[in-house]
Amino acid sequence: MSGRPKRLYLSLEIEPKKIRFNLQGGFELISASDICFCKGDGNYTTIYLKGDKKIVMTKKIKEMNLKFAPFPFLVRVGKSFIVNLENILKVDESSVSFCGYDKLTRIELSQIYLKRIKEQMLWYSY
Repeated sequence: MSGRPKRLYLSLEIEPKKIRFNLQGGFELISASDICFCKGDGNYTTIYLKGDKKIVMTKKIKEMNLKFAPFPFLVRVGKSFIVNLENILKVDESSVSFCGYDKLTRIELSQIYLKRIKEQMLWYSY
């Protein structure tokens, strides 16, 4: 028997609160609740954050959606958007408005995607 004390490791399931984004020369940790929405454009995704900040990533929207899997409030709607259900201020007949972004930000979506957002908001409890 060695003189080393035995270590006890606990297995705790802890929900992640921040997401790591690799940037040139390092990385940035962003709180998931600070994300308003993401817009995909080919091989790039722009992440719109609270406080009028945005980050452009060299990842497809599909890859970002996989990265956001642990966060049920980040929902993909359509081919180009991931929205944060917690930061939606208003859903009207043709667009979604977000709070948290300095300027009132609206994204135009088709009726099918607006219907999906409304359904997700009914099922998601804050």
